[in-house]
Amino acid sequence: MATFNFNQSPWKLQGLSVNFNGLNKPTKTLFKRLISYQVIFIQETKFTTADKQQTCNYFLHCADAKAEAFWSNTHSLTYNGRHGVGTLFSGTHPFGQLSNVTMEYAPSLFSSNRYQVIQGSLHGKPIFLHNVYAPDVRTDSAEYFSKLPICFPEDSYHIVGGDFNVT
Repeated sequence: MATFNFNQSPWKLQGLSVNFNGLNKPTKTLFKRLISYQVIFIQETKFTTADKQQTCNYFLHCADAKAEAFWSNTHSLTYNGRHGVGTLFSGTHPFGQLSNVTMEYAPSLFSSNRYQVIQGSLHGKPIFLHNVYAPDVRTDSAEYFSKLPICFPEDSYHIVGGDFNVT
């Protein structure tokens, strides 16, 4: 496991993790506020159609033309108004080129719309940003947590955000 003193880094990371309980009525104002953070982990997007997701992308890019969005629905194509996660990055994030590697590291969770892992780089080493939205039923959450990936490159960094539903 790599160690890194973030206090001595030349950048300051500002992040947010939020459960929206539905993101089907987004506004430009919402995305202007969200994009003040460098990384935003969103749970329970509950998109009902692809158009709702595209509207979020539009407002995000209105707020920050260099911002990037990764939505769990993009790959599963499940728009049933349940679950869903999204990981957003402002144009000022320090993680280099980003890619969604959920299928590579967590194929069993790929279509669940409850987990996402985005890979970037930081100071020449891989960094993985995990967005977790665990089930709120205890028996389901035990199975969910057992499926989370644990095999990553040894010298990588990890940032985890999400709704763990453990209370």
